Amino acid sequence: MKVLKKEKLFANSSYKRLFISSTAASFGDLFDMFAVITLFTYVWHANSLWITLIPVAYALPSILLSQAAGNLADRYDKVQLMFLSELIRLLFTSLLFFTTEPLLALGVLTLRSMSSVMKVPAQTARLRSRSGQRRAAASGLYFTKHYVSNCQSCGAVSRSRRADDYNAKSMHFS
Repeated sequence: MKVLKKEKLFANSSYKRLFISSTAASFGDLFDMFAVITLFTYVWHANSLWITLIPVAYALPSILLSQAAGNLADRYDKVQLMFLSELIRLLFTSLLFFTTEPLLALGVLTLRSMSSVMKVPAQTARLRSRSGQRRAAASGLYFTKHYVSNCQSCGAVSRSRRADDYNAKSMHFS
């Protein structure tokens, strides 16, 4: 029986770089959702229905396309898939600057979310290949960070909806 040497998870420099970069990207996604909610609420004066559709535009492509994304991540180079996904996401983010109404913005957000669906399985496969002995701990830590950032995004939408409802009520009684 071979005895495995115990090593710390963050001692692996490749894992540490991937974890730090994906953590920064998760916070970027959170600030992105804040910016989109702000755009919908204060620039376009969208009602709470449009604001509620923002997380749907973010999550629906992931729900529908995650199986196909996993298959692509198994067949192709993970780093190239992550790079291509981020490049396409950059193009759709740039296109978002030119949208003038909420419906068009939701379409662009949905397309951008479709492009980022490929990144998650590729990151997970890359993470598992780089973490060495501590795969379960690495995956658990990575997904904990991923779901915490998603919960923060959902909380932002909830707070925005409450503020929108409060503003609507206060305007009604004025």
